[in-house]
Amino acid sequence: MTGLLLFMGCGALFFSIKNAPSKPSEPVRFLALTGAERRPLTPEVASELLGLSSDHPILLDGVDLAKIEASLDSISFLKEAKVRKWGRDSLELDVTLRSPIALHGDYVNRGIDVEGTTFPLSPIYTPKKLPLIYTGTERIEGQQWEVVQALLSREDISIEAIDVTHLLSPSLGQREVVLMLKGHYLRLQTRDFPHQISSYHELVREGVLPEGAIIDLRLDHMAFIQRTP
Repeated sequence: MTGLLLFMGCGALFFSIKNAPSKPSEPVRFLALTGAERRPLTPEVASELLGLSSDHPILLDGVDLAKIEASLDSISFLKEAKVRKWGRDSLELDVTLRSPIALHGDYVNRGIDVEGTTFPLSPIYTPKKLPLIYTGTERIEGQQWEVVQALLSREDISIEAIDVTHLLSPSLGQREVVLMLKGHYLRLQTRDFPHQISSYHELVREGVLPEGAIIDLRLDHMAFIQRTP
């Protein structure tokens, strides 16, 4: 006699018949996309990631979940990805996509997420108006990322670009953080830049900064203002 098992979880009911004769699976016909941050992922891209094609159907039993998940782990715009089989002809792809908070200025089509991970924007994201980050390297980590995070979190300045290429220069005289704001460029120390940004705001209030000026605030209590052509 067959036995009926009932499982409850996440508001759903799952039934399993013990000792019932197994039926062969069918070609994968349905793909369900789930996950809180899945919206930019189109069904076409999702199918391509899983190697699914209507021209070359594969049986659900022939889907190697471990192999697919290992392949998905190497795709940088995916933060997390899990694949499950449902029924006899369906797959579920549960994904969390990385969301860009800035663009990598040294490379084309590269976004940066809140963890400092870089990833390709196309074909998932359309071009956005985001701050550009220049680092001189592909990866953004360590002190470079700490400085970028601190600057991006400020609400008192509208940042168009941050350049930390020379943040860790062997020459102390060359170390700097460069900010491109709307109408001005700031050259800041690699330390105590919040105080220097406060000094910039004082200069703005005094009305002494011409449009497009480069303001060098790297020396304490001094500001060198250079007019651009």
